[in-house]
Amino acid sequence: MSERVVVTDVSKTYRLGQVMVTALAGVSLAVKAGEFVAVAGPSGSGKTTLLNLIGCLDTPTSGEVAIDGETIGGLSAGRRADLRVERLEEHVRSGDQGNPGDLEAPRRRVGAET
Repeated sequence: MSERVVVTDVSKTYRLGQVMVTALAGVSLAVKAGEFVAVAGPSGSGKTTLLNLIGCLDTPTSGEVAIDGETIGGLSAGRRADLRVERLEEHVRSGDQGNPGDLEAPRRRVGAET
């Protein structure tokens, strides 16, 4: 299986007034096609920051985030939005299970009403 998301030694720092706040420091992970991943941790541990980077909503302060081999660090906000729609949204909708047009499939799998 190919790696869809690769995060390599990523750090993210924000300015809060006069103070620099480190939200992530040296995070690395790889997610292959078809894998399901859970991100867990206490409040303030960087979960949302990591997901914002993987979702192309933000760029890392250092390190690299790549989606299907395309590094997001130097991309404009517009190109990141395009990448989100072109690459990420299709995988979320399909669950990487095949039929990307069947948005009700996950609900049927858990027995929810459609």
